[in-house]
Amino acid sequence: MRPATCRRAAAIALAAAIAVATAVVRADAAISVTFQVSDPEIGAHFGTPAAQQRLTEAVVAQLNRDPELRFWMFAAGSTLPQLQVRVTKRTKTWQYEVALRAGTGPALKTWSVPWITEADVERVGGFPPVTQLTTQIIDGFESRFLAAKGPELLELLHSVPLGAAAHVDPTREVGILQLEWSRYQDLALSDFRILYRTATGSLMLIAKGSGNRMAYPSPPPAEGVAVRLLACEVDGQRATVSQQAAAIRGGQPVAVFLTRFDPLGAALSAAGGGLPPPSIAPRD
Repeated sequence: MRPATCRRAAAIALAAAIAVATAVVRADAAISVTFQVSDPEIGAHFGTPAAQQRLTEAVVAQLNRDPELRFWMFAAGSTLPQLQVRVTKRTKTWQYEVALRAGTGPALKTWSVPWITEADVERVGGFPPVTQLTTQIIDGFESRFLAAKGPELLELLHSVPLGAAAHVDPTREVGILQLEWSRYQDLALSDFRILYRTATGSLMLIAKGSGNRMAYPSPPPAEGVAVRLLACEVDGQRATVSQQAAAIRGGQPVAVFLTRFDPLGAALSAAGGGLPPPSIAPRD
């Protein structure tokens, strides 16, 4: 690909990131989840709000148990961004139809994953009682969707912000992400992107967790995830942090993205410690 084409592609990608970030950043950084059984053969058993809620909460628990998906804090709800799950029947196969939505436009991605067939049901003499059927639906979502499509979902979530704020010192090339340490300490050594809106457009700060927490100036949380600033990307071109220091100081953080989870951070967290924090206090 030619350099000019690369720059245009990068600019388009950055504009898309800004659009997604603007649409999805919320104070709690949670992704809401809905679960609906739309097939008339079994849907009558799950037609009440309480039944739908039980299915939704069970799926939320599965998502929040995943070693990496959990950082997006899934919760039952109807706000955006949202993961929508439906059980439907197409011809002779029941399937999970899943969509990840960031805004009111088209979904970021949709999936259709087979669950069971009419032949499967006939082989065991029909569907079991509702309690067992509920368990089978929930277990099927984990084994059929999460096991097979979880990596695709995770890749998409890298474009969904964990938060919106950061406090950085481009001179010392360090910063603090407004990600509450008590929730996000397992990300202490992970990789991040910090999207900035600047006077001339936008830039992306490339950062890596430094293994510790730091006091966040304001507003709360009191402690956030400390990072080292590694580089910048502007119009598809790599730049040093010092080269873009003025733009960063005059800019505004828009979103914080997780780009790679480093499990060593979780090991550090489990050990109950952290590395000595860097200082971003003003120089005397």
